[in-house]
This record gives sequence, structure tokens and C-alpha cells, in this order.
Amino acid sequence: ARWNMVRAELLELASTYADPRRTRITAKLDEPEFDAEAFIHDEDAMVVVTEQGWVKRQQRVKDVASTRVRKGDRVLAVLAGSTKSTVAFFSSHGACYVSRIVDIAATTGHGTPLQTMFKMADGERIVGALGFDPRFLEVPPVDEESVELQLNFCMQKLDDQAAAAALEKRNRDIVIEQFRQDIPIWENKVYRERPPLTAADGPIPAYREWYRRFYSDWPG
Repeated sequence: ARWNMVRAELLELASTYADPRRTRITAKLDEPEFDAEAFIHDEDAMVVVTEQGWVKRQQRVKDVASTRVRKGDRVLAVLAGSTKSTVAFFSSHGACYVSRIVDIAATTGHGTPLQTMFKMADGERIVGALGFDPRFLEVPPVDEESVELQLNFCMQKLDDQAAAAALEKRNRDIVIEQFRQDIPIWENKVYRERPPLTAADGPIPAYREWYRRFYSDWPG
């Protein structure tokens, strides 16, 4: 009975005071666009990936050998980049998982299992990683016969500046010499459908499987 009374009063008010709308909406409000990246603090970070598939973000890594990992685990890769840049994780199933560095948990502990960040299959494991910060990527070829390669190194800060400079020069000389030794291999390399590989060659089969999708004659 009460709701019937309320309904009757509302109908009476509507009948007595109802008239056409007097206000007009002439324009939409200017609402600022939301940019999620604007709320990300842009800073340099290091991403540590382990062989058992754990990952963590740290501000710096002074010594890879002393980085905290779970018992029986080892560091697979250490990537540098801005918190706004992305990193890719390559799996043994030929899959590539991508994440922004800021979305990786920052910790000095063991880190986070990648299985909690991505939907990975049983037995699937991470075999490699690559950062996409443009400051640390290789420069595209200059022309058909030459390429400009840029490498970046991180080393522990030393109080002795002379020793640090000598160590830096020694490290640079070793890398340059290693590249010179690789030039004959690059100039004479050929593609093998089934190359003879050893355990020391690393995750080459997984990389080859993943890269096949970028070729036009790949059946998948």
C-alpha cells in the first residue's frame, strides 16, 4: 500500500509539473586523455633472469656471481634498460614472452617465477632473453657490406681510477680481438638445415625454431 501511494504521488507530480526540457547540451566536456606511461618513473634498471625461470628487477648489479638466486639455480642473463622499455624471454617451446621492465617485481631476493607472469606449458623453460632499450640494441646495417655494432658493459666501480681505466681498456681490447677472430666465420658462414650441434652450443635449436616464423616459407 505504501509503494502504491508513492507511485500515485510521483505520477501526480509528473502530470502537474512536466514540461519539455529547457536545457540543451551544446558540446562535450574537454576531458584529458589518460596516458598510463606518464605515471611510470623513468629510471635505469637491471633485469636478472635465471636458468630455472625466475626474474627480478634491481637498480644495479655489482657482481653477477654474488646475485641472490635459489639453491641449484644460476643466472642466465642480465639485461639493462629503462623501466619504460621492454624485455623478451625466449622459451624452449619456441615462444617469446614480452614484459615491460617496470612490470617486473623489484627485489633483492630470488625474484618471481615467470610462470606466474605468463601462461607457460608444463616443462617449458626460458632459454634466453633480450632487452629492447634502444640504447643497448645493435645499430642497423650501414650498407650491404658493413654494420655498426654497439656494445655496452657494466663493471663494478673502483676507488682507484687508474685501475678502473686499465681494466676498462683491457676488457675492450679482448672484445675487439674476439670480434676480429669471428670475422672469417661470418664471411664464410652457410645455412644448414640440420647443423651438427653440441651441448656447449647452448639454446641454438630453440632460437632457430622461434626465428623460423619470420621467414615467408615457414609452414606455420
